[in-house]
Amino acid sequence: MQLHSYVACFFFPLALLYLLTGLVYMLGYEGEETELLHEPFVLDSKDWPSSEAELKKLLEPLIAERGLGPFPPDFYNEEGKWLSWYGYKRAITLLPTENAGEYELEVIKHSFWKQLLLIHKSYAGPLFWVFSFSFGLSLLFSHVSGLVIALSSNKFRRSSLISLGAGALLFALLFIFAS
Repeated sequence: MQLHSYVACFFFPLALLYLLTGLVYMLGYEGEETELLHEPFVLDSKDWPSSEAELKKLLEPLIAERGLGPFPPDFYNEEGKWLSWYGYKRAITLLPTENAGEYELEVIKHSFWKQLLLIHKSYAGPLFWVFSFSFGLSLLFSHVSGLVIALSSNKFRRSSLISLGAGALLFALLFIFAS
């Protein structure tokens, strides 16, 4: 019981973050973005870098001279349509234009609320990911241990089974009939 209390206290700030960001996101608010940079970037298609690291080297001077670095941790390549480094504090994106080899370099800063939402969505780098994954494991441990304790107690077994069945039935019905 003492371990359960310490784990609950340790993960409470993250649980509160997930609760608040999840509720507000469900209400349709996603936070703001501030455009810090939007300018043309030309790169001949024959000189297109073969890796993300090479492309990053080409863009780093532009980003650094404007004080907009470092690059966010996650990199996306959507079949050559767009390239983006994405993190909870900012996004750096190369948007293709109608002209071959010409792109728009865009740097966007996320508001505080958007940063919290992106932590919730797991776009905050590996350390937040490990922390959040550990939180998920602690929730699983808490629920499984609570279930085992409830079902092993003669006094609570029947009502616990009814509650478990009702929750499972409601979930199944929502899954089947919700559109």
